[in-house]
Amino acid sequence: MDPFEPMRVELPEDEMEAIPPDTAAARPLDHESVIDYLTSGGLIAILRSNLVGGKNQPRVWLCLDQLGNLTHTFIPERGVIGGQVVPFWAVHDDKVFSPKRDTVLSFLESFGLNRHEAETVVSEIGTAP
Repeated sequence: MDPFEPMRVELPEDEMEAIPPDTAAARPLDHESVIDYLTSGGLIAILRSNLVGGKNQPRVWLCLDQLGNLTHTFIPERGVIGGQVVPFWAVHDDKVFSPKRDTVLSFLESFGLNRHEAETVVSEIGTAP
């Protein structure tokens, strides 16, 4: 199921509660949730999207899905942060390909991470020769 397609659920009114409008706005893509998403498989999934390079290389953004979970998208209108081209051939054996380490670090900074946070993500995932 596409995480951005509308999902319809019916509930009795007495089982529903309103979410204050400021709650949704108060949940930006904070560094901790971005780091957790990227180290929990998000970065590897993103890097796998550009294994062949060539024309029309994918750009990726981070965003929240309908359930409020952090995810990534290749559709600019759905993106919140990011928008950089996914590094070409930067994953090997579910780890960051060592020769592309610096490129991946710069890519991670496009999600609002500082260099130290980006290095934390890469070290948690590991590198492969």
